[in-house]
Amino acid sequence: MLINEKQKEFLHLRISEGKSLQTISEELDVPVHILKEWTVTLMEYLEEERINAMDQIAENNQIHAVPHFKYLAVLYTRLKNELDKRDFSGLPTDKLYYIFTHVHEELKQQMMNNEFEDDWDEYDDEDY
Repeated sequence: MLINEKQKEFLHLRISEGKSLQTISEELDVPVHILKEWTVTLMEYLEEERINAMDQIAENNQIHAVPHFKYLAVLYTRLKNELDKRDFSGLPTDKLYYIFTHVHEELKQQMMNNEFEDDWDEYDDEDY
């Protein structure tokens, strides 16, 4: 399907700038009912534009899966090392343990999502 310049602008305004159909209608001088039709007929382009915009944001902020996983792993190690120094007698330790547990669960979830071969079941809370 060939799309014209107004449709390309519609895609940009809708996805990249997050504008409403009413605002886009006023900016492009296209009736809202036509924009609704475009939303249906250009669904594939809308999805592609959305994915490209999200990928660009992830790249600009360095939050792709592998760097994010590496960051979580380093954070996990730092928190574990700090937690190992604590005697669990005060509230800051409680908060630290909460963060540590959250990061541990996040790492487990990412390992499962990425199907790494490590077995996290051998690491239960008793080890910490």
